[in-house]
Amino acid sequence: MGAFPEDYEIKASRLIRMWVAEGFVKVNRDKSLKEEAEDYLKSLVERNLVSVRSYHWRGKPKSYSMHDLLRDLCIRKAFDDKFLCVKDAPEVTFSNMRRVRIHTSYGMKDDDYASSGMSLARSFLLFIKLDSFLSPILSPMFFTLSLLRVLDLLETYIGQFPKGILQLVNLRYLAIDCYSLPSGISRLCNLQTLIARLGGGHAPPDLWEMSELRHLISLGACLVIRDYYLKKPVLMKLQTMWYVTLCASEIGDFLERIPNIEKLLFSADGPELSEVVDFTHLHKLQTLSWRSFNKFLCRFKFPSTLRKLSLMSCVITPVAMTALCALPNLEVFNIYYCTFKSNETNEEEEEEWEIAEGDEFSSLQFLQLYCLQLVHWRADETNFPRLRHLLIEDCKKLEEIPAGIGEIPTLQLIHLEACSDSAVASAKQIQEEQQSEYGNYDLQLRIVSYDD
Repeated sequence: MGAFPEDYEIKASRLIRMWVAEGFVKVNRDKSLKEEAEDYLKSLVERNLVSVRSYHWRGKPKSYSMHDLLRDLCIRKAFDDKFLCVKDAPEVTFSNMRRVRIHTSYGMKDDDYASSGMSLARSFLLFIKLDSFLSPILSPMFFTLSLLRVLDLLETYIGQFPKGILQLVNLRYLAIDCYSLPSGISRLCNLQTLIARLGGGHAPPDLWEMSELRHLISLGACLVIRDYYLKKPVLMKLQTMWYVTLCASEIGDFLERIPNIEKLLFSADGPELSEVVDFTHLHKLQTLSWRSFNKFLCRFKFPSTLRKLSLMSCVITPVAMTALCALPNLEVFNIYYCTFKSNETNEEEEEEWEIAEGDEFSSLQFLQLYCLQLVHWRADETNFPRLRHLLIEDCKKLEEIPAGIGEIPTLQLIHLEACSDSAVASAKQIQEEQQSEYGNYDLQLRIVSYDD
């Protein structure tokens, strides 16, 4: 953790994937490697060695930070043990260091990278903004790092993907900020995590030959995937695929290639779907983010394992909503930029979400409505018996929050941001009634306007 800059917010997911790549996490038959690593972090927090910086909505730690004095101690001790060298000044040299972190241009303005000083490095992290002086020496550096397992260049824009990286066959973790991924990426045959902040481009065809890949995360631009994957092997170990774009007609074939996926964010382009897309065979899928453009949600079947669902830019019908209510484990439901229609026609009508009698989101705890044209919302406490947090943002046409929402015994927070005056007034009335009639002072109301 001392490898990260001072006051840096260290994401738990990033740190855990690095630990797994280095082999620091011990195998426990009763827990996954992720769960075991989370226990490590919990132990550090309980001993006041690190602090939690932010939380997920359910209270689970999301990111961490270190006190400056403790971080300095870590860096000194790590340097003495040849565990880590933080090169932030010309006089700092590294010899046979196992991990190297550079966060100023000083670390790149000498020829240490070409010497044996870095030949034993297992991890290399770069936290500087690349300039024209550094570009010519960056790619040759990687030819000296043949033992590297972790390479994190996410804080440094590289531009063109350095070909020297393709020589690092021992890599388990690669995070990079570049324009696109190159063909030949499958030469990194041991890679488990690939995180790329991309400027654009298609996924290279040989990406589907990376049988060890567990996490494929595209930041920035979508990673565009075409039908060349159809003749490739199934990626049995892939758990996370984030922010990819597919042709709508190829979704079914694509899903057959990722049977053990747990987290999936993708979008579809092309014509309207002609057949139902079935996710039900993905028995480990827990988090799904689906973006389409005016495609009807009624043509999808979701697995019962789903715990978090985010819908973006799609058309939601009553039939589709009834199907979503039937998901027994759904805890988080985010609705972004979607359209509510009573049927599959294109007729103009005020958007309305009326939950059918008997429909119940039995496990739902978090509901977010964002940037919708919704006018009427009809529901009560029987439809959301376990709801804890309700977030409504930029829904200017919504006239009011259903009064029955206030009767939900588990409700803790109503958050309104950039909503109509009438919606705000209805939320205040709900809170007042809960306080005056039931003595419920636990329900919080948070109102944010653009002026705030």
